[in-house]
Amino acid sequence: MKNTKTKLISSVAVLLICFAMLIGSTFAWFTDSASTGVNKIQAGNLDVQLLAYDGSDYKDVNEIPNSPLPLFGSGETANGNNHKTLWEPGKTQVAFLRIENKGNLALKYQVEVQVVNPSDSNNLYQALSYVVVPDATTENGDPSFTWNEISANKRTVDVGTNIAATDVPMQPNDIHNFALAVHMNEEAGNDYKNGKVEFYIKVLATQLNSESDSFGTDYDVNALYPSIAMGTVVSGKETILSSSGVSAKIPADEIADGTNVTIEAIKTTPPANLSVPEGLSTVAYEITLKDANGNSLSTNPSNPVEVSLKVGTGLTGVRFYHNDQEVNDFTYNEATGELKFETSTFSPFTVATGTAIYHVDSSNIQEYLDGAHGSISNARLVLAEGNYDKIDLARATKYPGSNTDYYIGGISESNKKTFDDFVSIKKAEGWSGYPWYIRNIENLTLVAEQNAIVTINGIVCNSGHNYQDSYDYVLEHDVTSSNNGYYKAINLLNIRFEGLTFSSNIHVESSLEQTVIDGLTFERCNFDINNITTTASSETQELRVYNGNNNGKIRNVNIYNSNFSNCCQGIYTGNINGLTVENCNFSNTGHNAIAVQTTVDSQGNPFIVNHKAIVIKRNRFKNIGDRIIRFGKVGADTQITIQNNTAENSGKYNSTDGYYEVIKAETLEQGIKLNISDNEWGNNHKAYNEGLRDLEG
Repeated sequence: MKNTKTKLISSVAVLLICFAMLIGSTFAWFTDSASTGVNKIQAGNLDVQLLAYDGSDYKDVNEIPNSPLPLFGSGETANGNNHKTLWEPGKTQVAFLRIENKGNLALKYQVEVQVVNPSDSNNLYQALSYVVVPDATTENGDPSFTWNEISANKRTVDVGTNIAATDVPMQPNDIHNFALAVHMNEEAGNDYKNGKVEFYIKVLATQLNSESDSFGTDYDVNALYPSIAMGTVVSGKETILSSSGVSAKIPADEIADGTNVTIEAIKTTPPANLSVPEGLSTVAYEITLKDANGNSLSTNPSNPVEVSLKVGTGLTGVRFYHNDQEVNDFTYNEATGELKFETSTFSPFTVATGTAIYHVDSSNIQEYLDGAHGSISNARLVLAEGNYDKIDLARATKYPGSNTDYYIGGISESNKKTFDDFVSIKKAEGWSGYPWYIRNIENLTLVAEQNAIVTINGIVCNSGHNYQDSYDYVLEHDVTSSNNGYYKAINLLNIRFEGLTFSSNIHVESSLEQTVIDGLTFERCNFDINNITTTASSETQELRVYNGNNNGKIRNVNIYNSNFSNCCQGIYTGNINGLTVENCNFSNTGHNAIAVQTTVDSQGNPFIVNHKAIVIKRNRFKNIGDRIIRFGKVGADTQITIQNNTAENSGKYNSTDGYYEVIKAETLEQGIKLNISDNEWGNNHKAYNEGLRDLEG
């Protein structure tokens, strides 16, 4: 456990520039000591101090009389030599600073120059340059160098965090001197008159990869710097605090005018009472918002602070907790590693990543799918042995863990509501718009417990208009007519089923264009609905995936190493993009084994569907009562691969030409790419369409 302490002093410019200093952080990798016999374990101490030249000597900034004093300014309040001239084009001011390692551990530090551009700044920062001068000291406040002598190393001033030095090592008792010189460019014109800019200098320290443990010197090789951002509140304006690790936007007039504020994020241990699902790893951050005297700050809950925290790129299954409560309203950018959230109070926040594991049974699986026990995105539901009733994969519910979005009057950002606001509006007297929901689930796996036999009486997963014989699980009432119905879209990404048996069909269907289903995968599953009939319907198709729109939003259905038997059709898809069926067994069907169909739009016009990629490989077909594979109207650019399949006693007899049809497409557009080879359909069995033929037995 790390115990991190920081001291902050900030100052306000008399004329143009504000300057604040952070006294670095102190913490120990050990937080206590213990002894056994004659052996003693002593906690190390990391303590870095920042000192400033006050006109006569270097002093800890907290010990300077009448602190805080502006390092850059004019008149009697100026630090050192800085009272000698006023700011104007060509002006250079220098602050002399010193870093001391007061602890007994080697450390490394980083110097950051943070620049804040106030809203009434006239963009003054654009007229400034700065140089960090190493080893610079003074005895009377005067520098031993001129701007011309150091200007070759000048840097332009950029708003945000500018890293002046990083990973500088210091041994215990070391002293490092440096100076910060800021220069106003000679060509600066009247556009910058009365402008403002705030400079903050931060020294961040962490343990150096130097001390040894029993395994060498690498135990602290990944020690990280704390993240700190500072600024000054201006009445009537938002306050922006920004650094490379943590940033914040404080609403106007939530904190008193002129308050110097700091937000800091330091890694710590998760709260003792925090409970996260099995399989997740956690990183906790102590995030604080304080004034210059170290007093904690907060805002009205209705006007929270927007916080951005860098937690690392490429994380999967990100969950977020405040104290011991899960927070669902946050965003995470995998590319930038930035996690954004809103809060009015500050305390431990914990980021959990990975795949959550929930052990479920027939009595509680629907609760988990509904989000009653937390989010099931990036989760693995392990099903205990038993017989399960039909389950609804993605219904909209009232639970925060369902990740349901709530709208009134249609799906748009302006119509989106929080759950509390949604319920309040819908239950109030008088008219309100029609309810719309989007249920969101990603990266979910349902898998049978090892060696368990799990039989499920079907799965339903649909979106559309629910206006009768239904139930609203958000508002919790029966749906008897369109007067109390709702629309529900679903947004599913990477849903997997492994090692399960289905005794009734799986029905995935959408009539709403807002629905997106990308990635349905079945691995080692058994389908047997015990209904061999020649009449195809949604009840007699063992796996049905249907899109009522030809928009490509239901895509990438994958079935591997599974068995389909005793049904009308094994797999039926309608208007989808992307189907892979590999190494599966199909037997005893009244109609097709696999149907890749197309339908019509609301006006009765036929869809011609570019299915993207259809792959049917290494499957075995036996006693298929009609054509083994059936296509509808296949659009241009569809890629069809049918290879290494075998069949026995399957196909539809073509009495006109005297052979058995094993594949048929209603139409094939020009531009379709075909790869059909090495299939063994049986003697006198072949495709109806010449373009779909390979071997004629």
